[in-house]
Amino acid sequence: MRVHRDGWSRWFGRMGFLFCVMGAMFVLSLKADAGIKKYIKMQGEEEAVKIRAQTDKDKTILLADSYMEAEKTKGEGDAEAIKIYAQTYEKDPEFYSFVRTLEAYGNSLGEGTTLVLPGDSEFFKYLSPPTKK
Repeated sequence: MRVHRDGWSRWFGRMGFLFCVMGAMFVLSLKADAGIKKYIKMQGEEEAVKIRAQTDKDKTILLADSYMEAEKTKGEGDAEAIKIYAQTYEKDPEFYSFVRTLEAYGNSLGEGTTLVLPGDSEFFKYLSPPTKK
């Protein structure tokens, strides 16, 4: 059997070669695309790590600033309370003594507390009937 080298045979031969080359190029392009995708994914993951780190840093700074502001406000409130106590004490030392004694009662006596103290104890001076002078 003789192979004819006419126009059609050559065309199909060249096309077969061309299809083989195109197929090989397609496979290579798929591999290249996979590599590019992997590279882009790695860059995205790196950027995500940077963003998370910056966010954590910003969060830490914000919490520290907020804590500092809260402590400053608390200190100012304590200073104001001390000022009010001092003014009250200057106006009426007996009232200040009464308030402090009530605070001591609240801190010392709980539900079911039993204390054994002498009747003339200074601790209970505001709970006993007033003495005539």
